[in-house]
Amino acid sequence: MHFIVCDDDPAFARQLCGMIEDCCARQNWPCSCQAADGPAALAQTDLTGADALFLDIEMPRTSGLDAARRLRERYPELLIVFVTSFIQYAPAGYEVRAFRYLLKSELDARLPRCLADIREELAAARRAIQVRTADGQQFVLLRPVVYMEGTARRHILLHLTNGGRQTRLECIGLLSELEGQLAGAGFLRIQRSYLVNMAHIEKITNYYAYLSTGEALKVSVQNYREVCRQFLLWKGRHLL
Repeated sequence: MHFIVCDDDPAFARQLCGMIEDCCARQNWPCSCQAADGPAALAQTDLTGADALFLDIEMPRTSGLDAARRLRERYPELLIVFVTSFIQYAPAGYEVRAFRYLLKSELDARLPRCLADIREELAAARRAIQVRTADGQQFVLLRPVVYMEGTARRHILLHLTNGGRQTRLECIGLLSELEGQLAGAGFLRIQRSYLVNMAHIEKITNYYAYLSTGEALKVSVQNYREVCRQFLLWKGRHLL
């Protein structure tokens, strides 16, 4: 795993790199970590091969949140972990799909679990399901799947995104069959016709789920409270 740490305090950035490397070494996980001293250094750093970025929110001139917004456009799959001294910044992480939020005062206790979660997330990014199409069986990676839409005639439309480009894949079968295969994979049945990847849900409000693609899908009125509950539980596990 390759990590980047960005903090306007060079000593802290190096300290956090050392903590990350020590945690990984204890688990025999291959690891490299690079420190970037503030937003200017981060802007000059190529993050193409990085698995995760540990980013301070409170930096002079450019906040970590502003830097994360720009990075999210360029590196849509990059895992961003906010590191800060103040808990009140946590809700802002939802705006840029932050993977985790760590308080500097709790790093010793929470960093090992965060690194384990990153490792699991990277493995999940390679997870795929087998679907049946008109051309035969096909494996589809789950990470780019935004949502699955059940249609008439036992067909399912997979709505995918890759680098900002949206595509669709028509499959044969029932949405309930795929839902069974996806237990524990972060997909939420928001109504009869939609099974949504929660990693692509930005918010649920007023009976609609708003997605990272700009789409808004209607949520079941009858199950709205339960859908919101499951989404908030998932978000809580994946941010804090």
